[in-house]
Amino acid sequence: MTGIRHLKEVHEKMGEEFLTKLLNEYLIVNEKVNGSFLGFKKNQETDKLKFFNKRNEIGYIDMVLSRFYNKPISHLSNLPAEKLERIPSNIYFGMEYISDNDANRQDYGRLPKNGLLLNFIHELDENGNVIKTIQDKNILDEWAEFLEIDGPTIVFEGKLNDEQKVEIMDFVYSDEEQLMDKFKTKSFIKYIISILNRDFKESFLENSIVRDINGLVFRFYEGDRENPKSKTFLAKLIDPIFKNRMEKDDIKRENNKSQDYTWLIVIDLMNFIESYDLKTINSWKIVGDDFQERYVKFINKVFRDFINKFEYKYDGLELNKPEFLNSEEFDLNTEMINDPYVLDLIKESETYKEIYKILLNFFRKKRKKTSSAFFDAELTSQLNLMVDKIKKMLLKEKVFEGFFPTFNEYVGESGEFKPMTIEGFSKEKRSIQKPKKVNLLIGDFQPVHLGHIKAIEKLKSKNNLPTVLVAIVRNGQNSKRPFSEQIIQKMLNNVEQEYGDLIEKAILIKNGGVEDVIAALKPFYIPILWGTNKNILDKYAIQLGYLKKKDISLDLNKDFQLVEIPKYQSGAEVRNVIKDENYAEFKNMVPKSIVPDFFNLKNEMNGINESELENIKLDSNINKINESSENIDEDEKAEEKK
Repeated sequence: MTGIRHLKEVHEKMGEEFLTKLLNEYLIVNEKVNGSFLGFKKNQETDKLKFFNKRNEIGYIDMVLSRFYNKPISHLSNLPAEKLERIPSNIYFGMEYISDNDANRQDYGRLPKNGLLLNFIHELDENGNVIKTIQDKNILDEWAEFLEIDGPTIVFEGKLNDEQKVEIMDFVYSDEEQLMDKFKTKSFIKYIISILNRDFKESFLENSIVRDINGLVFRFYEGDRENPKSKTFLAKLIDPIFKNRMEKDDIKRENNKSQDYTWLIVIDLMNFIESYDLKTINSWKIVGDDFQERYVKFINKVFRDFINKFEYKYDGLELNKPEFLNSEEFDLNTEMINDPYVLDLIKESETYKEIYKILLNFFRKKRKKTSSAFFDAELTSQLNLMVDKIKKMLLKEKVFEGFFPTFNEYVGESGEFKPMTIEGFSKEKRSIQKPKKVNLLIGDFQPVHLGHIKAIEKLKSKNNLPTVLVAIVRNGQNSKRPFSEQIIQKMLNNVEQEYGDLIEKAILIKNGGVEDVIAALKPFYIPILWGTNKNILDKYAIQLGYLKKKDISLDLNKDFQLVEIPKYQSGAEVRNVIKDENYAEFKNMVPKSIVPDFFNLKNEMNGINESELENIKLDSNINKINESSENIDEDEKAEEKK
């Protein structure tokens, strides 16, 4: 429940009027248990259950890394066949999982059946979108019994009466010292529950001998609570004794720097992986049904080579980790590794086992930030580039000669990747992927600024699809395009990480015609909305009309549209701010991840020889898509009038 505001904080930051309005809304109150989210739905095509943690599907890699979800997944997957057949494929079950380790057996009065509590059910449409959310306790209890798990920990449902509102507000108004004194001798959870529901007798904490998990989650509804579009507001009440203890523990964790060793190992692994060339990796002949299976096989090979080369470097190194991670449920699923040599190394040394976990975990997906002070944004960017390359290679996408270049090339200081064809890969063995629907934003990104982000948000608001950024990079630099291909690539990589929920990918191409853009997207993406400014909209419309007249097929989706993007911000304005060395204003005009590039951008602008620019013929304005208020050259204006 991290990120949910305490009711006292709601009162302090949003005011009494806001809190009073909340307390008049329809309310569901759940007991706050110290569990982990687990969701599942049935795959319509295979009839097998798919499982999810709070962020992603629980895949093969997750299962290798930890045994944590083994028991609940095994229970649900092995329900009687007649029950599995009766589960509809258009509903998604959201549950709380409480493992049966020693700590939980002590903390709770009782544990839920098979460790699971059913909290909600989503009804889905054919595209997987939520059309209805069910939180009715009677319905959830029926489904929980069917699934052989426990129902929701709802302690109150309905609207508060005046007496209940007064009691809750009295708690909110009390200062920390008063509350600490009050609950030294009194059960917080029983006190609050008695206010909400005097007949409630089924608390998981009722017989607890410790006070570490006492709290309630309040879910306020505005309108129909089963409508996924209706607004909800979440808040919590936590035992003040527990809150005080947790704050002290946070300070202790803040001072624990042992995790730096983990990031040092990550750097060693990055440098080691970078030393491979494509020929060597291809010789491993990695195969598998999907990316995750191939990834584990790839990691196994890298791990073997790494330990063979550096086996003495880590002798005696002890990697500290939280005590709870030492339990069996967080250990590796060794039976899923399928490599006897790797298994022998893991059994030989706890340090080797931790290095294997680091390798398996850190190179599978991109990161927005890290927990280490010294593993900065630049190193994070390098790590994400390597993650992207590994994924492309294992998915048999476009790969590159010298796939892992020298370290200087890797960080973008020199060298240029040359694309290699994929003809060498067998069509039978290549994964057939359905193209992903995306929106497009095309421009020269000189530089990337907040106007681009607003344009992306505008596109997503229309269909909820992510955007592919397509940067058209011409040969040569001039006063309107002063920034090099290398720094454009760096900026796009940075915003891709910063706005991962909005940006699917960034692509650089040399020409900005319709056919060139579509070719750069194939075979992995199919455009739905093509965002551009008013000046360029007609030009693309003419190109599309010409191609249609010539019967040249682009395989566009039936929902494809050119979309006019409003004028948000000008690249020329940002360049003027850079030219004037106005760093403060620059920070207000660009994404946070671009701010550190201010002086690099300034240096590149200073490197342009103004006297030579007059002789450079400017490229067509087709390159300026989404730089919505760029100044168009007088020659180009005249050409447009013709």
